[in-house]
Amino acid sequence: LSREGTLSLTKLVKTIENYGDWEAKRNSIKRRIDGQENYPSLIDYEFIKERKPEKRRPGKYGKEYCLTTKGFLASLATKHISFDRTYLFKKYITFLDNYLDDKIKHVGENAGFDSTLDNETKNVLLDVITNYIKSQITVF
Repeated sequence: LSREGTLSLTKLVKTIENYGDWEAKRNSIKRRIDGQENYPSLIDYEFIKERKPEKRRPGKYGKEYCLTTKGFLASLATKHISFDRTYLFKKYITFLDNYLDDKIKHVGENAGFDSTLDNETKNVLLDVITNYIKSQITVF
């Protein structure tokens, strides 16, 4: 969930199958999410939140699962995922990329000149912002 974002149980099973030696059967994943006698519920411990999907096929129940802030921070504590490979980080970088384009275009329009950035300069700015965020997370 940390890498892919919100997923249905079916997509979660397919995703987990690719990550390791653990046999990802639908029932075993469902037990870990909902809990059982021997397994604490990830939902009850507030690592995962269940939500209704935005789009649903008729006749399908369609639950989706997403990480809470607690679950996101717990995922960063594992060795399996680095901060820059998380779904939230990728979405934030995409947002920053679009924001830089819009802001620079807006400044140029108000000043009366063409203010587009070339890709190299924009990538340098994104790298500076990315490294700053990573260092702040590391210090935190």
